[in-house]
Amino acid sequence: MFTFTAQVAIAVGSSLGGAIVDHFGLRANFWMSALIVILSAFYLAAHRKAE
Repeated sequence: MFTFTAQVAIAVGSSLGGAIVDHFGLRANFWMSALIVILSAFYLAAHRKAE
């Protein structure tokens, strides 16, 4: 199940990244990746369990 999930995530990410590059150019792909990383960091910080 883990392998399947990882492969699907790679396929979806590649498809979305390719669509972004086709429509907006290569630079937009890097900005979108940076935005996803920043949003993920905020999500993790907001949902971190207090120790």
